[in-house]
Amino acid sequence: MAFQCAEQLVGEVAVQQAVKNQQNTVMEGKRLLGKKHDDPMVKKYAKRWHFAVVNKNGKAGVTVQYNEVATAFTAEQICGLILGNLKETAEAFVHSPVKNCVLCAPIVRFPNADPDS
Repeated sequence: MAFQCAEQLVGEVAVQQAVKNQQNTVMEGKRLLGKKHDDPMVKKYAKRWHFAVVNKNGKAGVTVQYNEVATAFTAEQICGLILGNLKETAEAFVHSPVKNCVLCAPIVRFPNADPDS
């Protein structure tokens, strides 16, 4: 997910602009889900990210420039924004409101992957 001025970008369009907007592009945000800000894993992953990892009410959060203001989001809030975008996309595709939905997300493990991921 990426933030540009007053715009939220999700998916491929967010990835495409990431090189020019690294501080406002949140990738791998799922690693912060359910984590406290002082979790050692949060500290480890924060070292390789370009966006700022902050303490938001004890939870691990991110700060991005949104509407020209530094704005903090928790990982759960970022996921909510992404799910909202998915809902809008689905409704545009089926031309009707989506009230119930099941999402499946596979877990992919690669042989050389970090075991803590």
